[in-house]
Amino acid sequence: IEEHEYVDVTTPPQESYVSDPPDGKVPYTPWALAKRNEIRAGLARGWPGETGQRLYSDPAALCLVGMPRWSFGAQEIVQKPGYVIMLTANTYRVIPTDGRRPIDPSAKFFFGNSRGRWEGETLVVEVTGLNGETWIDSAGNFYTPNTRMLERWTWVDANTIDYERTIEDSTIYTRPWKMTYPKRRAGTAGAGG
Repeated sequence: IEEHEYVDVTTPPQESYVSDPPDGKVPYTPWALAKRNEIRAGLARGWPGETGQRLYSDPAALCLVGMPRWSFGAQEIVQKPGYVIMLTANTYRVIPTDGRRPIDPSAKFFFGNSRGRWEGETLVVEVTGLNGETWIDSAGNFYTPNTRMLERWTWVDANTIDYERTIEDSTIYTRPWKMTYPKRRAGTAGAGG
């Protein structure tokens, strides 16, 4: 999610998806940045400062994919009265939009507990109840069960949705931060995000 050079085939060069703060960096607290750097150094995949000994494995390599990573790939979005369903090649997500309350906050899940509402052409989704057992990306950027995410899916045109995610967790970040990127229909110019 942060800009970086080529690391290996699982982590090619990438520009930053972090739009706030303006420096494009996740605003970790000092201990959380040290933890992220420890994870990164233990991947044994070419990161600067790594130990060369594999101490950590990307949870997605074990098919443990959760929020927010699942939303980076291709999706099909189905809207029905009272809910929105988002489908990927190997999983799905149901987002109630009928005003129901979230389930008990002590319940934790890979995809968390999503509740949505419409603000004009924008689907706003609050995600709580995350279990914190997956990463944001393949480079060891992480979150915890205390993390709250707010997604904004804004319809731009027939082929484009602007996607914005605000991530809040005062236990590991110094402030809320945002990722933004366009999601384009497969087969159209710029598709892939």
